Amino acid sequence: MSSKLIKELNKYYLSPQIDLLVNDDTVEVAKLLPKINYIHTFSYQKKLDNQWLQEKNIIKNIFKKYDLSINLTSSDRSVIYALLAANTSISAIEKDNKKSWWKKILLTNYYYFDFNNHILCNNLESLNLLEINYENSLPSIPVSNRAIDNIKSKLRKYGIANFVIFHPSAQYKYKIYPQHLRDELIGYLNKLGIPILITGSRNSIDAEIKKELPLLSNVFDLIGETNL
Repeated sequence: MSSKLIKELNKYYLSPQIDLLVNDDTVEVAKLLPKINYIHTFSYQKKLDNQWLQEKNIIKNIFKKYDLSINLTSSDRSVIYALLAANTSISAIEKDNKKSWWKKILLTNYYYFDFNNHILCNNLESLNLLEINYENSLPSIPVSNRAIDNIKSKLRKYGIANFVIFHPSAQYKYKIYPQHLRDELIGYLNKLGIPILITGSRNSIDAEIKKELPLLSNVFDLIGETNL
């Protein structure tokens, strides 16, 4: 989601050092991005185990280490990280002033996260604030031939040519479809007569979903098997 932004920053600032701070369940995707120097991670599991230790370590690693910080979400925690990381900070914020008033005061610059716009377009708003011109096109994330061959091999194994992908997971548990409704939806999809590929990562949330999947004739469980 941030590859275009990173590409344009790298071009404009003539190959600067670019670091990322991402949730640990998205780090494998982040590793695919070119021109990245280092990836810091935040873990929701570590937050449950020892929140203050994790916060201490993250702040220690990012505090005023950068000339510019750009935050792509409007969550309070991510905005605070952006403020701590650099003297010049840009972030998405909510349109609700009750939630964002303090962010407007502390951030160097900000833009409103537009839920009616595609997230890829939202992520480029910081370029407009920096007055960086860019082409209105979005590159694809590079995927290795090995990863492509691995997926093709799995499809051949099951004799699958055409298929529908169903990705039931989410970053947070509260955003995940309840199991009984998920099973009902998968049941309806199964009746289409088209192979339904269930995808997901190897994190704990997806592992739990994997255990709960119904056994149906047109449903193929590929959770944990489609990493790029």
